[in-house]
Amino acid sequence: MSDYILLVEDDELDLSFTSRALRLCSVEVPVRVARDGDDVLAMLDGVHGGKPVLILLDLRIPKVDGFTILKHIRRTPAIDDIPVIIVSGLLPEADRVRATLLGANNCVVKTFEFAEFAQQLALALAPYAGSLNVGGRSAPPARRAGDRLQA
Repeated sequence: MSDYILLVEDDELDLSFTSRALRLCSVEVPVRVARDGDDVLAMLDGVHGGKPVLILLDLRIPKVDGFTILKHIRRTPAIDDIPVIIVSGLLPEADRVRATLLGANNCVVKTFEFAEFAQQLALALAPYAGSLNVGGRSAPPARRAGDRLQA
């Protein structure tokens, strides 16, 4: 399997929540799941074959935390170009800054409101829509600083 999203999530409810949001965004590439840091490292080191086109990474996962995984990705030439979006239920500003400094491409907070989470995820995925084979319904365009909301 060559093109896939690697979803790193240990919580079953959050996994279901994120998977539903990806379907709503009409992402057509397969999603593979890693439930802990050891699984992620094994997948990224080629044990399971293929290179993901995007990684959705929870920071608080068992065995090896998300920050360590992110460092590994950015220090490994064969995979350092993979976009990484942090998807975390708890994302204090210090963690957001640290993830950005370590090379995360974006951060999305898992909110309790599904529609809000799906919208945030769609915005984070928009720059990668071409490689994700987004079909049918398109992700909403990403807003930039300075864009005005239409009333």
